[in-house]
Amino acid sequence: MEPLIKQLKKGHAAQLEHNQALMEEQRQQTTLLRMEVARLSATANPRQPNPSAFIVKMTAEDDVETYLNTFERTATRERWAPGQWAGLIAPFLSGAAQHTYQDLDEVQAADYPVLKRGIMRRAGHSLIGQAQKFHNWTFDATLRPRAQMHDLIRLTKSWMTDNESMSDCTNAQGTICH
Repeated sequence: MEPLIKQLKKGHAAQLEHNQALMEEQRQQTTLLRMEVARLSATANPRQPNPSAFIVKMTAEDDVETYLNTFERTATRERWAPGQWAGLIAPFLSGAAQHTYQDLDEVQAADYPVLKRGIMRRAGHSLIGQAQKFHNWTFDATLRPRAQMHDLIRLTKSWMTDNESMSDCTNAQGTICH
């Protein structure tokens, strides 16, 4: 009887070892299958942009340049394709910006740099307009100095960045001289 028990113990141990090997192989296959499903679902169904989760409708009080800059940063952070930007921002435009979008033909309206340039022009953000705002700027003693300094620096940057003839000037020098 003892040899029979020894034989049963050996058979049981072999069966346990075989079952553990099968379970490990099944775990590996399940992991590989999950990875393949994830890869296929990622390529077959890429993440769709959801701009309404990040962007609010433009209001009359919004600064056009700041609004567009915020949109661009959001679109870059969320990795939206630049070719989609014009279509993504269009529903959020209002006022003159919306009129600019409507005035462009379909091809131009789908091109974000063209749309942005048109919106900025209509809002008076041309080189001449920026230079005029810069030269007309005055310090207001009733407002906070730091806020005024930042407004002037932003105005200087936007003016000098768009002006190729002033590319040798730095924004800080222009602000300090003013």
